[in-house]
Amino acid sequence: DTTYTIDFDLLEKQAKSARLLLLCNPHNPVGRAWNRDELEHLAKICLKHDLLVLSDEIHADLVLPGFRHQVFADLSPEIAAKTVTAHAPSKTFNLAGLATSSLIISDEGLRKKVVDVYEKLHVGHGNLFGITASNAAFSQGDSWLEEMLDYVDNNVKFAVGFLREKLPLIRVYVPEATYMVWLDFGAYGMDDAELKRCMIEDAGLGLSPGLMFGTGGEGCMRINLACPLETVSLAMEKLYAVFSEL
Repeated sequence: DTTYTIDFDLLEKQAKSARLLLLCNPHNPVGRAWNRDELEHLAKICLKHDLLVLSDEIHADLVLPGFRHQVFADLSPEIAAKTVTAHAPSKTFNLAGLATSSLIISDEGLRKKVVDVYEKLHVGHGNLFGITASNAAFSQGDSWLEEMLDYVDNNVKFAVGFLREKLPLIRVYVPEATYMVWLDFGAYGMDDAELKRCMIEDAGLGLSPGLMFGTGGEGCMRINLACPLETVSLAMEKLYAVFSEL
């Protein structure tokens, strides 16, 4: 329908032969802010099958109004002991160029294993500029973040409203988090190569092809709305100019 959910029955079968679960929380590209009930169900499967969890929570600060982020490791002490949480200021504060991120590991034994590997590879020391910028962003960036989220939310509402009114064949998945919007062009009947060509050569837009995110992304595109509203408006007009004729 209008959202994405976790296929728990399939996950239960897959977990029987797995050792590690990679969790994207909030989810990129579909923009889900997984709720507590969903994550608790997930945690039960992980504990039942003794899975280690790497929880990618890089978009945790980018939950849109009306939703909240649930830290996976915060569900219980038991799941915290099995979880490595990955986080960074790069998405929230546009600091990717400073190449600084964090792993949060509650269990001392698990943390020591990770630290030992990092020290052997000489990759765990970070850099002065990234650490300084991270501290500044997380300690002094609250008001900026609130204003940015309001701006992105307005961009999302504008784009969703435009597409639903003028290009209803494009199925729009309204994000609960991130600044991405997932668009399904399946109704146009194009294969992925033709959709990509049409987007680039005809519309002049560089969206992210759904296939780059794996199986299930066929016929879809991801658009980034972390930009001025004027840019979003221009992108919508370019989409309309091409796809209203198809």
